[in-house]
Amino acid sequence: MHEEYDGPNIAQSADALPEGAASSQSRAADRRHAALSLVEKAENAVLSALPRRIDEQQLAAQFGVTPAHLRQAFRMIRSGSVYSALVDLRLRAAHDALVKDPTLTASVAAGYCGFGHLGNFRRAFRVRFGHNPEDDRSPPGAANM
Repeated sequence: MHEEYDGPNIAQSADALPEGAASSQSRAADRRHAALSLVEKAENAVLSALPRRIDEQQLAAQFGVTPAHLRQAFRMIRSGSVYSALVDLRLRAAHDALVKDPTLTASVAAGYCGFGHLGNFRRAFRVRFGHNPEDDRSPPGAANM
């Protein structure tokens, strides 16, 4: 007779795992935590520096890691490149600013968020959010209606 497979026993604790497996899981969790910390610090540094742009070389130097280490952390936490994560971060900052201040123009938001070319900003914004930057601005007083 064949026994049916019930899947993994999720009640099994790390204490019941072989010693090497438990320490391997612990090391993986430590690496993930360290990567998350580095990514969060890098993202905060980028936002704090706006409108100046910071690239991965500058971020790596600022946090005392190699560019390869920074790229690895971003791949682990954000599932992509440092560049794409930082562009997305700057686009979200522009999006938030446009929503918050209906008098803000796309050009001002782009400049404030480190985009030097309005056309590139508008294109990236449309790809990321599915609409033009101006569509985020609500008419003054619309929130009070």
